[in-house]
Amino acid sequence: MAFRLGGKNILIERDETPDAFGSSFWLSPQSEWGWPPPKEIAAGRYGARTEGDALVLDSSTYPKLDISVTKRIRRDDKRDCFELHYTLYNRGAVPRKTAAWQNSRVRPGGLTFYPTGTPPLAASTLKLDASGAVTFFQHDKLVHRDGAKSFADGREGWLAHTDGELLFIKSFPDVPDGQQAPGEAEIELYVDGRGGSSKSSSKDRTSRSPPARTSTGTFAGSCAGSPPAWTRTRAAPRSSSSFARRSGNLSDRPLDDRSE
Repeated sequence: MAFRLGGKNILIERDETPDAFGSSFWLSPQSEWGWPPPKEIAAGRYGARTEGDALVLDSSTYPKLDISVTKRIRRDDKRDCFELHYTLYNRGAVPRKTAAWQNSRVRPGGLTFYPTGTPPLAASTLKLDASGAVTFFQHDKLVHRDGAKSFADGREGWLAHTDGELLFIKSFPDVPDGQQAPGEAEIELYVDGRGGSSKSSSKDRTSRSPPARTSTGTFAGSCAGSPPAWTRTRAAPRSSSSFARRSGNLSDRPLDDRSE
């Protein structure tokens, strides 16, 4: 998956890191499948069709969990974004507790940020400063030489990344702390120890899906120009979060006066 503006892709492309590129969908919790991600869902061939103004993609069934995924992608002209709606189908005979997990892989050297929620989980090995209203991560591949990951709960339901030229914003339903799968979090950032990429993940709440029933998750992505200075210095919380909220058409989200 590519996400371009003016011909430039904000996401890593296949020829840069063939085993980790673009944006992909996984199942949460990871404890249900371990590693690698389910091929049928993460990297398998999808059937494609159109429904009105939407592109609809259907996966095959992951046999270990008897789950398949349908992705519905459409452009929302009102919000100036692309909406990705995921439906998880339980094809088996036993209930499953699952959630949508959307990953986006970006190049090192950029700045990733989100409205601070609760403190990061103790399991986090990527240490971020979450003392302010906005949590920032500046990916310097010369500093971050080991694989590391942070687990956190954000506020307002969005996560942003800039490379100095483009601003990529993902928005999603804000999941209250404690409604994610055990050991996982609403927002997760991962740094590749080889210095090739960083991954920003957002997750929907975990829900119980009986046999022959479904669960869903919805994410939206938008891209805009951004101030180049953001890749060099950490912008003030007010300017960065306000710019992201305006660019992502998130102005209808409720504001907490403490956030800015």
